[in-house]
Amino acid sequence: MHRAALPRRARVAAAAAVRGIGGGVHADTAAHHAGAGALAAAADLGLTSVDVLARRPESCSDLQSTGDLLGLELHIVSWQDPEITLDHDLVISTVPAGAADSLIHKIPRQPQLLLDVVYQSWPTPIAQAWTAAGGQAVSGLEILLHQGVRQVALMTGHEVEADQIRPELMVAAGLTPPKD
Repeated sequence: MHRAALPRRARVAAAAAVRGIGGGVHADTAAHHAGAGALAAAADLGLTSVDVLARRPESCSDLQSTGDLLGLELHIVSWQDPEITLDHDLVISTVPAGAADSLIHKIPRQPQLLLDVVYQSWPTPIAQAWTAAGGQAVSGLEILLHQGVRQVALMTGHEVEADQIRPELMVAAGLTPPKD
């Protein structure tokens, strides 16, 4: 995947969500576009190394290729590894709702920032536990929104504005009630 193929707005939204974070970044990722977007945001922030905690490390070859293209050194480990930690300045989760619940016991005593890129069920159990432990959890819906806008354009050939889709996304995520 070439860097330009990643939606610029998604990279900007991710970078804006994590602006000012220094030190380590850790991505709990599924090997898909949101994971690639998280890597692009890390690169845009000037990071050179990312720890990737994967449910299936063997399925991360595309993510590794993306990291290589972005000039990032990836450390891909299984989240079944008993030695893993979520003790980073930034943790980006791009796994489906509920998938990261088994990692709640790995939340550090003083968590920093969690960017939880999930379509539904916000806040997720890990985001709730993260904030209960004193950390800040941020929804990644804006990233998904801009990714969706680009996908609609690619599939249909018609451009749509993020503002046209945002209300429906907010309802689908349970962040605003449906309008009658």
